[in-house]
Amino acid sequence: GRGFSLARLLRDRYGYRGELRARGQFIRDQVFFLGRVGVNAFECPEGSDPQELLDALSDFSVKYQASADEALPIYRRRPHSACRHPADCPMKTLLNKLVPILRAVAQQELVPRFAEARRSYKPDGSIVTEADLAMQGRVAEELAALTPGYRLVGEEMPEKEQQALLKDSDGELWCLDPLDGTSNFACGIPFFAVSLALLVSRKPVLGLVYDPLRDECFTAIAGRGASLNGQPLHCRKAELPLRRAMAVVDLKRLGGMAGVIAVNPPYASQRNFGSVALDWAWLAANRFHVYLHGLQKPWDYAAGALILSEAGGLSETLEGQPIFGPELKARSVVAASDAELFSDWKAWLAMHRPLN
Repeated sequence: GRGFSLARLLRDRYGYRGELRARGQFIRDQVFFLGRVGVNAFECPEGSDPQELLDALSDFSVKYQASADEALPIYRRRPHSACRHPADCPMKTLLNKLVPILRAVAQQELVPRFAEARRSYKPDGSIVTEADLAMQGRVAEELAALTPGYRLVGEEMPEKEQQALLKDSDGELWCLDPLDGTSNFACGIPFFAVSLALLVSRKPVLGLVYDPLRDECFTAIAGRGASLNGQPLHCRKAELPLRRAMAVVDLKRLGGMAGVIAVNPPYASQRNFGSVALDWAWLAANRFHVYLHGLQKPWDYAAGALILSEAGGLSETLEGQPIFGPELKARSVVAASDAELFSDWKAWLAMHRPLN
């Protein structure tokens, strides 16, 4: 029953073409609990490729690690890093293909239009340029060729289409902001980026934020850490109190909290750069210490939140909820580069948050 369902899924969905037998010899301790049936291990019979099976099992375990209460519960006993070498793993392979694609498309579609693109305005008053639309169209084409069958939600789609995709988000879903920081881009302020995340069952498994002017590419894979231009990215302990910290705060969407912070800030200095995706990435890179934003859409936070988490940073909403909940929707963000600052920052916000 359940063993057969897993075998069929590994073959049909993840490309494993070898034989699959249950209750045989453990393959590198890749052990799964399947519902209440008990422990099953899988072996790769002679003539099949053990690494091919291992990759399929590893990819499957990452994508379904948050599905413990669903029809086919899977519990991961070993981390996803069980591949013999990172380059052998499916998500790493996908990321290695994505990075040069996004780099090339951004250099072709965004950089030549910087500060020169024609602009128009959405119903909510925000700016959209020809560069946003060109970038989204090109990335959508590339993703369709690279991952056929995966859906895409992008910032420049009609709102009804966005809502339908976000509501029905149980499978694989690319989440794209083709130009995060459009106002900066249109005005000639050199701070903008492309943000792309792969979500599975509303959880991020891969994230990428690319700054084409600085040629900085921030990436993360769930369970594997974060990188900047291929080098490991780790949040360092700040070794300073909140009152000495550098903050990035977007006051525009904070309501009454904005006035409280303006009059009585608990940190040493404050910035607001104008690109949410790069805010997340720069916090992961230790370029400031604490962060606050009143409202972000899923394409704003999907990639950046994964990058910060995989680098060792912490985040949640102003209400104390996880950034990725049961629904993909707009959320507030409180974040910090280390646990002590995060705790102090949250405590200050809770104490000073207006009741209304």
